[in-house]
Amino acid sequence: MKEKIANITIDTPIKRAGNVIYQELIHYDLFRENQSYTLVPCLNEDERRIANLPEELRFVIEDGRPVSLRGKMDGNFHIIQDAFKQLQTRQVFLNSHSNTREENE
Repeated sequence: MKEKIANITIDTPIKRAGNVIYQELIHYDLFRENQSYTLVPCLNEDERRIANLPEELRFVIEDGRPVSLRGKMDGNFHIIQDAFKQLQTRQVFLNSHSNTREENE
């Protein structure tokens, strides 16, 4: 069962008409299920298609670093990295060896 552990906002590159790319703040929900994590963009289907984002971005933590479950060629890995950095800054620690989350506020 997925457990929602955070809401985050990430500056995400969006391609518009004429192949113009700009940054847009997009909200994501972060879920944990067993040893994996899922980032879900808070966009409807049309907005996701325009932003060229999948329904979810899945990753695990290995050796203290995020690893995309789509493999090394994941074109959206920068979003996972940005989310991970934000969580570290907010002191939400994702532990790859146990299913715990610690928040120090």
